[in-house]
Amino acid sequence: MNPSIAVIIPTYNNKARLRTALSHWQRVDYDNFKLIVINDGCTDGTKELLKSEFPHVIQLFGDGNLWYAGCCNEGLRYALDNNFDYGTVFNDDIYVDPEILKAQVECARNYRGAMLGIKSYKWGTDKILWSVGGYVTKRFIGLGLTFPGKNQPDDGSSFEEEFEVEILDGAGQFYPLSIVRAIGFWDERYKAYYADVEYPLRARRKGFRLISNPKAIAWHDYEESEIILKNIKRYRFHLLYLLFNKKSNYNIVNVCRFWFTYFPLSASLTVVRFYAGMIKTYYINPIMTGKQPVER
Repeated sequence: MNPSIAVIIPTYNNKARLRTALSHWQRVDYDNFKLIVINDGCTDGTKELLKSEFPHVIQLFGDGNLWYAGCCNEGLRYALDNNFDYGTVFNDDIYVDPEILKAQVECARNYRGAMLGIKSYKWGTDKILWSVGGYVTKRFIGLGLTFPGKNQPDDGSSFEEEFEVEILDGAGQFYPLSIVRAIGFWDERYKAYYADVEYPLRARRKGFRLISNPKAIAWHDYEESEIILKNIKRYRFHLLYLLFNKKSNYNIVNVCRFWFTYFPLSASLTVVRFYAGMIKTYYINPIMTGKQPVER
């Protein structure tokens, strides 16, 4: 029998995309996986959708305060309690190729004990890359997270074979549950951002390899929801929102926690460079060009 896989999908009020994502999962050609959707307090009919259209999906519930990291942990706990061999985490707006789990299991056999990533494209494009994993790289000032190929067309030759990386994107992380037993769960202090990068980086620091598997393919429906777009419009130039809101990737607590924990010697310059970029993006460029920044 093939190894058992727990597919963990956190969701919050994103019913339309979740339905599309689950319809893609129904086409996956693999005989031993279970879909586990963590419904973190959805009020948009997600619970009823799953009961009526996807009754085979296991639905776990939160009260709206789990956030992404907490949802992933709920799914991983379920997977551990039910003795799955592997766990894999996906956003509710990721649409997978039917061969994705076969590709990951085959790669896992070649890289035993490793954490695997996927190759993802932007949905609705002619294979514009979203992520194949990445690296922590030196910048002119401090460090940064570099994701090679991001927003570029797939040239059909650069990312075709497995390769080792230093960080993984959140969507599609695939690992034997022995890794969870060894390093623990996702760090829930990060809420929405950095938790996905921190977890594989922590695994790597503990001696586990991170492998990008370009044969495991998915598409990211990256357009923001209407609710998020309204918040972006409202807080476009709201410095307090950018720095302190839990949904902001510029949340100063998360940014400092990540860099000072893992790269303390370079953290100060890295943080300065990061927020200089934020000021340029949200304040200087709009004044110079008359165009508002686009969130992605």
